[in-house]
Amino acid sequence: MRNEKNKNNTRRIHWVRGILGLMLLVVMIIILLVASAKTVNNAINKPPKVIYTFNLIKPFKQISDSILKLALISKYKDIAVPIEIKAIEVEGEERLKRELEVNIKLAEQVGEGSDMLSPDDPLYMAKLQNDKWNWIIAELEKQKAIREASQNRVDMIARIDGYLANRGSPMQGCGSIFYDEAAEYGIEPRLSVAIAEGESSCGFACFAPYNAWGMLAYRGGFSSWQEGIHQNIEWLHRYFGSPQSAYDCPGYCEPSHPWMENVDAVRQSI
Repeated sequence: MRNEKNKNNTRRIHWVRGILGLMLLVVMIIILLVASAKTVNNAINKPPKVIYTFNLIKPFKQISDSILKLALISKYKDIAVPIEIKAIEVEGEERLKRELEVNIKLAEQVGEGSDMLSPDDPLYMAKLQNDKWNWIIAELEKQKAIREASQNRVDMIARIDGYLANRGSPMQGCGSIFYDEAAEYGIEPRLSVAIAEGESSCGFACFAPYNAWGMLAYRGGFSSWQEGIHQNIEWLHRYFGSPQSAYDCPGYCEPSHPWMENVDAVRQSI
């Protein structure tokens, strides 16, 4: 009888230990998921501030890197495919190795007793890993800015060309010239088009050859639309800085009202 009771007690103890072990495992998994979520959240929403706690524990480093890569692919999916991120990561690893080699040499020169972090220190290595990921994110941000600027250029040129074509303007096809000349001075590219509309119905009623902007200082006109666009945008920059609308160009045409309102309505319609 006693043996039976002992067996039952033993089974209960095993069951309790099993349940406690399972509960502990669940808690550890939850902690890991929460930490992973924080890593992903930081990687996606707070670039280039990437936490690197996992890198302090060697077994978790690979997990941390994988999570960060997935987060980056998610955030930069429109401008970076995995193969591009891999190429940037390889370059980041090379930078990490070079920095580590330099610091090893410095540590050797300084010798023991210095307050310099040792390359064998996990905290130091975690910092280097963090620096690597910060650099990778910075590079992706640069690529994102370049691609967005390129796409904005394509879209704006298409809008200008579409407007000029619909008007049947003799300047049609000059969208890239308007955009590139204006971009050089930080001027809204549709502004010069809108002024040409207001002053000459987009080139149909020029008072001088290729002078669609009513610029009396150029009574002799220009040799081409390209020269005319260049001179108009340079004129805008010279007298008004980097105007973004007709309201930034007081005195271009007198009286300023309703000229400003009419021209800016055209600009916004393009």
